[in-house]
Amino acid sequence: MSTFLQVEGVSSGSPPVTNQQLPSPAESLLLASLKSSTAASASLISSASPESTSDFRYLRFLRGYDSDVQKASQAYEEMVQWHLENDVSAISTELRSHPILPFPYALPKFAPLVAALGSPSCLLRSFSTFDSNLNLLTSVSVGLYDLRKIVASNLQDLLITSNIYLDVYFSILLDNLSVKNNRLVQRHDLLCCTNPSIGLFQFTPSTLSLIRKIGANSKHFPESISKITSCGNNIVAVGLWKIIRPFVPKHTTEKIRVLGMDYKDVLREDCEEEALIQFECYT
Repeated sequence: MSTFLQVEGVSSGSPPVTNQQLPSPAESLLLASLKSSTAASASLISSASPESTSDFRYLRFLRGYDSDVQKASQAYEEMVQWHLENDVSAISTELRSHPILPFPYALPKFAPLVAALGSPSCLLRSFSTFDSNLNLLTSVSVGLYDLRKIVASNLQDLLITSNIYLDVYFSILLDNLSVKNNRLVQRHDLLCCTNPSIGLFQFTPSTLSLIRKIGANSKHFPESISKITSCGNNIVAVGLWKIIRPFVPKHTTEKIRVLGMDYKDVLREDCEEEALIQFECYT
């Protein structure tokens, strides 16, 4: 029997099911209103970053803000401003210029990050498989993701840049998959917390500041993640969740479920055995 752990502000069971269907007639009217209200801003980024102005991207904003066109419009405008400030169009163009969409950590510019962290498994990886709800599976070993190494190597800015690249990569990939499958494709992130090196001592003022900066960007990609399953949590890992939870957007924390050391049965409910073999925490 699986163990769901209670962490304040985080789901203790299955998170809410997100709507992946095509827009209803009522939603279509709201989408038209959302597009109209943001047309001027969208025109600033549409040519170089088409995934940011696609029908599915608008649908993510509408559903991410509970069909409130005013809130979704404001959030979209903020996304465009962030887009311009960080030259996201150039990143999108760079990634799209490759014959095959490259995973950001494979790019030479991010080699220092991989070297500093010392293990590719502590970096977010994308599987080529889906869970039972047709969400794209990804994984990361949280226990090996030691932000102190990033700070010690003075790579904070490069890490933030790499996270923007990751967001753009998944924005393109999920949009392509949504068009191909004619539904709103999202991610299911699997977090491995079983590594004994995980500890609260790595959370210093400098690393917490870095987490805050990273988390600030994620709000620009609503409804990209359907579910986050954190596996193998002991009392130390639960303490970690309590520390980082305030830096995670509320809409994201609602999608997190924290599992104890006995978690494999829950994963089998969501994923085929063949898919889980790729998840290091499962083997």
